[in-house]
Amino acid sequence: ISGQVTKVLAHGGEEVRRGDVLFELDDRSVKAKLKDTQAVLAHARLEFNRAEVLTEKKVTPVKLLDKARAELLKAEAAVEGAQK
Repeated sequence: ISGQVTKVLAHGGEEVRRGDVLFELDDRSVKAKLKDTQAVLAHARLEFNRAEVLTEKKVTPVKLLDKARAELLKAEAAVEGAQK
């Protein structure tokens, strides 16, 4: 993980143990990326729902529903990745 250190919690000479937090990073860009991927997911859900309804009514081909489903899965994976 890369980022700018915003706070140092362990100082030279201090004893630390496994799992201790040594410093904090600026997480604004990570939070922004998560919000972005969530917005893309929300849009993908709308597009999928729209394609599903139109396909059921035989207004659009199944191919468009398949594409919307793939975009939805891709957006879900992006959000999952951004949350880690």
